[in-house]
Amino acid sequence: MSFFKKSNILRHILLWAIALSFSSCAAIISGSQQNIRVKSEPKGAQVFINGQNTYKQTPCKVKVKRRQKRPLKFRQENKVELTVKKEGFNDSKLIVGSSFNVVSVPSIFFGGVPFLVDLMVGAHLKYPRNNFLALEPSLPEVKPPLKQPDDLADEQSPLPDLISDIALDIPQINRTYSNKFALIIGNEHYSNRHNNLPSEVDVSFAVNDASLFMAYANKTLGIPNENIIFITDATQAQMKKGIHKLNLLAHAYGPEAELFFYYAGHGLPHPVTSESYLLPIDLTGNDIDLALKLDDVYFSLSEHPSQKVTCVLDCCFSGGARNKEIVQARGVKVVPKIMPVTGNMVVFAASSGNQTAHAHPQKKHGLYTYYFLKKLKENKGNVTMGEMQNFLKKEVSIQSILLNDKPQYPQIVVSPQVNEAWKNWRF
Repeated sequence: MSFFKKSNILRHILLWAIALSFSSCAAIISGSQQNIRVKSEPKGAQVFINGQNTYKQTPCKVKVKRRQKRPLKFRQENKVELTVKKEGFNDSKLIVGSSFNVVSVPSIFFGGVPFLVDLMVGAHLKYPRNNFLALEPSLPEVKPPLKQPDDLADEQSPLPDLISDIALDIPQINRTYSNKFALIIGNEHYSNRHNNLPSEVDVSFAVNDASLFMAYANKTLGIPNENIIFITDATQAQMKKGIHKLNLLAHAYGPEAELFFYYAGHGLPHPVTSESYLLPIDLTGNDIDLALKLDDVYFSLSEHPSQKVTCVLDCCFSGGARNKEIVQARGVKVVPKIMPVTGNMVVFAASSGNQTAHAHPQKKHGLYTYYFLKKLKENKGNVTMGEMQNFLKKEVSIQSILLNDKPQYPQIVVSPQVNEAWKNWRF
């Protein structure tokens, strides 16, 4: 009988030891560090944790210590400071707080050494797995040139705006719309991809245009950052992928989806068919058959029923450009065809026929994009498409002649299904 009593005691001791060992499962399973995901818009941003460079770029996974050596300002809570940095954008910071890790429940229940171990290594803490940070384009610091003696005589001639007025105090609405999705592309530096092209063929300020349009899309039109696809100097593959992604989003969300497509860059007419094409950064005018046919872009954006599809094209399809033609003149200008659209689509185009879409050098933007965003700013986004077109038609036409001595008449292309209803639609 004594033997059985001893066996029962040993069995209880063994069970208690096993329970204690399992009670520290938080420290065993979770460890003192945790992997978290960091994403940013745009991608490719450098990730810093509490000011320390991780040498990783978004999107990526990084390890953070569960228990932080907290400075005084974080004394009350266990927090991590995430920072993402990218050239041409303001740094974006996110303070991430920890929460209780349910894996620590057994340790708390049994107490003792296992619980102390969990506390020491921070295994009782966890951080959100997914973390998103949005970066806003930074405004270049431009110092006005020193005046020379000859300049002082002409005080009546004002200096040009060194920072565009539309880049300051961007209106921000108090809500976002989960049904709105946007693809924004700015193709500027064509000469960087082609040794035989001079820098004059680059589309001045196209990246600036796209970056600021993204800021307005998010702040003024209420498109969530995570719903915006933003690409600068896009290759053929990137442009096709972005358009296909917008197509899939329209299909996934359903008929209530609203799509926005913005493009600043080169456009070209086909020399034989006169059909309009968008030119990726890795192609030249000699590769037009590999470029994106505008008709195919329209089809992809309107393939699935949606509440609205808005296209804004700050480019021309004559072979001209803001600085210099992407292809040598062939003696006869090709007048591009007006590509028809279907569904609930409205296309805002910067120019008509074989006209050139010009830049606004003083404002550091495309002329068309500048006045498009100016109208959004003046009305805080509360403007109808009819009001927008009337404004653009007047202002761009006048300013193009004043600035460039050449006409530029914006045009609108709408689907026959919407008739005149588009004029009362709001962005």
